[in-house]
Amino acid sequence: MIFFYCLSESGYIINLSTFIDQIGHFSIMGNKQARRNTMVLKLDARNKAIKTIEDAIQKRLMDAQATLNVISLEDSQILTPSFNPNRIEPSRNLRFSWSAKPRQKKTSEVEAIDFDINPTNDQRIRYQFTNTFPRSVHGVIKIETSNANECFWGTGIMIGPELVLTAAHNLYDDQKPHRKKYSRISFYPAMNEDEAPFGKFDVDEFYVPASYILHQREGDDGIASDDYGLLVLKHPIGEKTGFFGLHVADQELLKGKEIQIIGYPGDKVKEKPETYEQWGMKGTVLEVDEDRYLLHYDLMTSPGQDGSGVFYEKNQDQFYVVGLHVGVSTSKGLGTAIWMTKERLQTLQGWIKTARQRVIDEMSGNIYENVKELNLETKSLEDLGVQILSSYKIRNLQILDLESNSITWEGAVSLGRNLTWKNLQILNLRGNNIGDKGIVELAKNTTWTKLHALYLYDNSIGSEGIELFSKNATWKNLQTLDLSYNSIGDKGVTDLAKNSTWPNLQVLYLRGCSIGDKGVAELKSNSIWTQLQSLFLSRNNITDRGATELSKNTSWPSLAMLDLQNNGIGSEGALDLSTNPTWKSLHTLSLSSYNWVNPQSLELARSSLDLKRISDLSKNVRWTNLQSLNLSMSFVTILVLDLAQSPRKKVPPFLNR
Repeated sequence: MIFFYCLSESGYIINLSTFIDQIGHFSIMGNKQARRNTMVLKLDARNKAIKTIEDAIQKRLMDAQATLNVISLEDSQILTPSFNPNRIEPSRNLRFSWSAKPRQKKTSEVEAIDFDINPTNDQRIRYQFTNTFPRSVHGVIKIETSNANECFWGTGIMIGPELVLTAAHNLYDDQKPHRKKYSRISFYPAMNEDEAPFGKFDVDEFYVPASYILHQREGDDGIASDDYGLLVLKHPIGEKTGFFGLHVADQELLKGKEIQIIGYPGDKVKEKPETYEQWGMKGTVLEVDEDRYLLHYDLMTSPGQDGSGVFYEKNQDQFYVVGLHVGVSTSKGLGTAIWMTKERLQTLQGWIKTARQRVIDEMSGNIYENVKELNLETKSLEDLGVQILSSYKIRNLQILDLESNSITWEGAVSLGRNLTWKNLQILNLRGNNIGDKGIVELAKNTTWTKLHALYLYDNSIGSEGIELFSKNATWKNLQTLDLSYNSIGDKGVTDLAKNSTWPNLQVLYLRGCSIGDKGVAELKSNSIWTQLQSLFLSRNNITDRGATELSKNTSWPSLAMLDLQNNGIGSEGALDLSTNPTWKSLHTLSLSSYNWVNPQSLELARSSLDLKRISDLSKNVRWTNLQSLNLSMSFVTILVLDLAQSPRKKVPPFLNR
């Protein structure tokens, strides 16, 4: 037998087995302390996650209470906040097809007029880029009546996160002796033709003066001096669109002041059914009526623009509404607005107080039942926080933002198993790390039957998880899917193309997904996505061969936007894309090598099309919605002759120069 000895701390020689026993004792003590420290850290993380979630819930509940704060009070002038969101990223770019007539007041003096002002003074200009501030604050008010075959529209303007100012006659009819409210009102901010960049928003409640309902302040000129109303939306979309402030100003400041009106006139779309265009014009205040508190100006308008804000720009990107356009004064022949006075501001604040109190009353029970939107972006929740969040019974949750929270597949398991959020409509998981295993777990969800938007941008997802993910049969209402910057490759997109359970898909983002010609050839074969409107395939590995395959698609008749920039597509592919007979709604095709922003446009900037292919493209007769063409830095020198001979119905104006 061999014995090993060593010195103890006291200097005595001890047997090695005894030494090991002592070390083990200290090791056990050390492990206990380590476990205790780990438990403390986990408890701290758990408490931090709970506090983060509770703070977000409380903030959302407070945000749900409409408000209109005064930020400046000087003598006879009062200002409320003007908000520029700086960075606008529309959550949706949905198309809506509904036919309506512009709302026209009917009084003894005014009967179905076509123009508010002599059309010879028409200096209005069209705004096509409506999804950026300040154009984004103006929107269409859809007015539904008790008659299912009768629908009107007017204009409204955002003056708070969930507040829209409009004309009272856009909310109530003209019946006597008492007006009746219309059956349903909804708001489409930044509407452009049949597209709503931010979507459709339902109204929680709307208000008009009691005197307006009783016809008490109508003048002989067809103008009611109490013709103004307020919408309180169910969703604070103003946080994304921005909103204008209100300015209560005196007569001296207003007379002769430069103003602007932007709205949705009916005369500009007479021959364009189901189309709504944003037009505006600048002018000056000519008269201020201190008896009825009205403003008068010589600006061209027409029915449909009623409810537009009369506003000015104070500083760069700071806009203030001084009045509300309600039509024409027949006695003066001038456009007329409700002057924003101190008394009218107080009326608006009273309505807002009523709306706030109703929310408070509804919150008197279970506060979690009143949370419809939760923003937890970049809150470092990680998997533990998501696990805790998933245990919350927020039954009416509709929008959940979990972007950039270091969530892995374990967090996706907790989300996928959630059985409470039956009303969830939008889930944002951008910038996490759920991977293939996570996307499979997420797809196991059977609760979110109302889900219409899922954002999985940059989540380390490969091709393995897409096969099971694309078989999810619960999300039949899915409209928007973002898988950008995940390396799903040709195999992944091939499995995605086999999807047969998302018939309502309208927007598909596949940017930077390592997709090649083989993958796009399979993608074009999908026949279930018949409502697809926007397809983003930029920054992939698609060449002419892939573009040719894509051009063979016959199942996407609603496709309006196709983004193929930063691929390897040249003359052959571009020409083949131009021959597709199915995409009759296409209004944006991008083949450029840098960012595109123009709707109703063809972007070929910095592309490598030769002159023969440009000539061939000019013979295209299908793109009847195309309004502009960008060929900058495309190495083309003799272009105008070919394009000028194009048989297209619409030729961009610059070609006639």
